[in-house]
Amino acid sequence: MKAITSIVASLVVAGTVASGASAQENTMKVQKPFSVKIGGIFFSNGDTKDFLGDSTYTVGLGYDFLKTKATNPIILQAYVDYLGRKTRRISISESSIESKLDYALGLGVAARYQFFDGQSMGFTPYGFLGLGFYTARGSGNVAFGGNSEGGSSTESGVGGKIGLGAEIKQGIFGELEYNFIDIGDVNLSGFGARLGYRF
Repeated sequence: MKAITSIVASLVVAGTVASGASAQENTMKVQKPFSVKIGGIFFSNGDTKDFLGDSTYTVGLGYDFLKTKATNPIILQAYVDYLGRKTRRISISESSIESKLDYALGLGVAARYQFFDGQSMGFTPYGFLGLGFYTARGSGNVAFGGNSEGGSSTESGVGGKIGLGAEIKQGIFGELEYNFIDIGDVNLSGFGARLGYRF
């Protein structure tokens, strides 16, 4: 996590330095600053898989607020990532165990680096790194013959993501990423795949 933090910080600093004192001269407007994407995350932690299953859906929103004028520009984006509700019930002997992920939400900043302008080929590849504040709420219930015991808790902390993507001319893009969401007693880290649209 420290490595990701330092890399993202370096990219943010690089973008800020590139903007210079006169931002209008050294940066350019992002033509399609808004983005929305949807897909899934596949958990990599064994305990998480046991309690919640292998995956859940994700939704993301983004706003690009800075783009350098370099040949291969760095684009900075504010993002919101949401991991959807997931419930799993397991029957063991005479008891039933139910585990729930009520939600997980991440707010952060991501730096996107365009490898080269591939418009002539119909797509533009890029890599990205993100760092943010994540919070997750979960609950559990153990039922014995009609009686139940359980509780809920909320965990918060720093998380991030790293990945590769490709955008085609119409603003449609696809991304493959790994999410680092290990906060408190909750580990929702895993591989993700999403499709999105910039507008």
